[in-house]
Parts: sequence; C-alpha cells; structure tokens
Amino acid sequence: MAESIRGIIEHRALNEQHPSNPEQIIEWLEVAVCGWNKKPTPFEWGGKRADRRDRAHKRRHTLAGSGACIRRVRRRKPIIRKSLQ
Repeated sequence: MAESIRGIIEHRALNEQHPSNPEQIIEWLEVAVCGWNKKPTPFEWGGKRADRRDRAHKRRHTLAGSGACIRRVRRRKPIIRKSLQ
C-alpha cells in the first residue's frame, strides 16, 4: 500500500504537480482509489510470475539421464603446484 501511495505522489511530482496542503494529497489518493475500484485487478495466487519462476527453476535443475551426465562442461581453476626446492 505504501508503494502505491508513493507512486501516486511521485507521478504527480514528475508532472510538476506539487500539493499545497495535506487535504490535496488525500484528494489525489481518493481519486486514485475510485479509479482502482472501477476496474480492480483480481488477485491470483501464482500467476505469470510464478510460472516464470518455475520455468527458470526447471532450466537450472533439470532431471534427465544419469547423474554422470551434465549439459555444460564445468571448468575448474588450474592447480598451481609449487616445486619443492
């Protein structure tokens, strides 16, 4: 909720609209709430973001083939051995 209020005030400030008193801020928020209530966004568990996260997780943690098979070659840092002298 605080992010929404901040966004409204920030948007107005970028349009060079500065409140002269607290009542004007309250009026802006009431107008915004009326607009949201006319066309509310339904809350949905999961949704597009959850699908995107699931696909990304499956890409990173695939289960296919034996455990000895990997898709990418994992490069290791070279071991530098110091000679004993």
